[in-house]
Amino acid sequence: MCYFSGLTRQTIILVSEQVGAKWKQLCRHLEVQETTIEVIDMYPWNVLEKAYQGLLGWVREKGHEAKKDVLVKALQNVGLKNVAEKIECYQTV
Repeated sequence: MCYFSGLTRQTIILVSEQVGAKWKQLCRHLEVQETTIEVIDMYPWNVLEKAYQGLLGWVREKGHEAKKDVLVKALQNVGLKNVAEKIECYQTV
C-alpha cells in the first residue's frame, strides 16, 4: 500500500521521460491552458523537454491542486497505465 501522496520534481522527471508523444494529450487531461501548450510546442525542444515543461506548466497553473493522484488519473485516461503504476507509489528517500 502506498502512503506517499506528494508530487515531487523527481516524479515529474520520471513521467516526462515516459510520456513521449502523448505529452499534449496528457496536458489537456490535466487542464493545462491551451495557450501554454501552444507556447511549449513552438520551441524546438525534444519531446521529453516538452513533456517536462508541460508538467511544470500544470504545476504552475494548478498550484496545490497539482497532486500525484490527479496525475495518475490523467495518465490512466490517456492510456499510460504503465506509467501511472510506476509513479503511484514512487517516492524519493
